[in-house]
Amino acid sequence: MMLLNSSTKFPRLLILLGILAVGLVILAWQNRVLFQPAPRSHNIVFNAVTKSASEYIAKTLIESLNYRRADIESIYNYNTKKFHTNINWFFKHKDMLSKQHIAAQEFELADGNQFPWVLDLKEYRKYSDRIVIHVRDPRQSVLSRVHHTNYYKKGGPFSLPLPADYFTMDLSQQIDWNIEHYLPSLVNWINGWIALKEKEDAKADGLKILFTTYDEFLADEQQFYHKILNFYAVPIDQFSFKEIKKDATVNYRKGDPNEWRQVMTTAQKQRMNEVVPPQLLNKFEWQL
Repeated sequence: MMLLNSSTKFPRLLILLGILAVGLVILAWQNRVLFQPAPRSHNIVFNAVTKSASEYIAKTLIESLNYRRADIESIYNYNTKKFHTNINWFFKHKDMLSKQHIAAQEFELADGNQFPWVLDLKEYRKYSDRIVIHVRDPRQSVLSRVHHTNYYKKGGPFSLPLPADYFTMDLSQQIDWNIEHYLPSLVNWINGWIALKEKEDAKADGLKILFTTYDEFLADEQQFYHKILNFYAVPIDQFSFKEIKKDATVNYRKGDPNEWRQVMTTAQKQRMNEVVPPQLLNKFEWQL
């Protein structure tokens, strides 16, 4: 066999280096894709402010899509403020929905303690690039919360433990207590998500946040669901509307968005409008 001379070796070396360079480029591209945020998933995270028909909406979506339900923060660790294990399990399975009340950022409750359920954005982005945020006029949420608490005889998310004499108070006193201890948390929760959306929208690959409102739900319920399905790229023909009874089993009471205007005193309305900033009312077209 004839030995290769130096003039023959040099072109072949260039070819080998070219092949190696192409391989490195392909590897770099693969790694870039691998470490990008997770692609769209048909799993739905429906994150809602409380007393916004969220239980009814979640159950209707689950029944109409034949989905399963799981809570991504049900094993929430109060020390680390993480929800790793369940979110991993949730996105490993198909056709799932999770209804949550997770805040976009930390904020203080009326007693100075931190609201416990806070989004870990970095962790969440490992699994999903989007989330639905469902809101309701917080002034009506206050009244709905009062009735809900009286029905179940217990408190719930977004406020402090109830005072010992709470259930001996009359309705007006209970409303006063919730205006001071519950309403500020609702405002902080909604404002936190507005701020995060503005921040993420400014990024090329930011978290996609879809706001839905209770008013949209009332105006056209099926269109409301279609909006969520389009956001998650769930085929509309996969959705077969199942009518769920609107009653206490899904925490649904009256559904009137303006009930608070007839029930609350002038002083209570004025106090709520001091707590709820006009920018928030304007953003979601909630009338003063």
